[in-house]
Amino acid sequence: MSEYLEVKEHTKLKKYTILRKYIDVCIVFFRKYRNFCYVDTHGGTGRVRFKGLLEEGSPLIAAKAAEGFPCYVVEIDDVRFKLLHESVQGLDNVQLIHEDCNEVIDTILDQIPKGKVFVCCFLDPSGLVYKGKYMRKTVKRPQLTWESVKKIGEFPRTEVLINFPLETIKRFAGYFHKRPDDPASKEYDKHLTTFFGTEEWKGERTLNKRRLLEIYRRRLKTYWKYGGAILIRSVEKNLPLYYLVFGTTNKTATKIMHGIMRKEFYGSTKPFIEQPIEDFVFED
Repeated sequence: MSEYLEVKEHTKLKKYTILRKYIDVCIVFFRKYRNFCYVDTHGGTGRVRFKGLLEEGSPLIAAKAAEGFPCYVVEIDDVRFKLLHESVQGLDNVQLIHEDCNEVIDTILDQIPKGKVFVCCFLDPSGLVYKGKYMRKTVKRPQLTWESVKKIGEFPRTEVLINFPLETIKRFAGYFHKRPDDPASKEYDKHLTTFFGTEEWKGERTLNKRRLLEIYRRRLKTYWKYGGAILIRSVEKNLPLYYLVFGTTNKTATKIMHGIMRKEFYGSTKPFIEQPIEDFVFED
């Protein structure tokens, strides 16, 4: 029987909370200016399962926030797309696309009035490689390429919230450095370079999480001057899983996201710690 994606506490309580809070702020401006749209490159199943109950995933969090603004939601997997389609029934502002997001990003951006609309893009790969059924064929493809990020960055008035899949990156890079001549290492090399858009990651042999992140963030700053990140850990084992990375050209938006991430990281009981608003990272 088809199953909705199962999410853990770190997704429900951190990632989705941050997304929801930021979308809520965006809606305030949408209601005034009517110039907002949302792009979700990895829509999943729409609804997700959390502790046995169905909850709203990222496409529903965005689409239900306010009536009217367009939501472009992409999902490559056949089974997930079918459940996604069922999940968004009745939401006329959602346009579903059954495709590899890296193949269709140009088509999506072509539908958005260039320079006239604020575009919030949620790029949420679960790892570096998708393996599964697409159009009833077994495929293996990159989940998110740097080329796709670049295309979004070159489009005016975009902001991004990106899942930087740290655990997978460290695992692939670690294997590559230990066994550089192994056939699997050649595959990992290709996937990592496709994600980063550079071979700089090869120079970080210690696999320091912050330095790996900074390679990516330096490249993001080509398109988004401001931004930050928060390290998401597993609730069960407290292991670092991924960074949620934000990029924008708007300093006010940076302050808003800084406040949201800070509260999620420190909680309401922790004292304020000064950081440069334009370039923040919450981690421990």
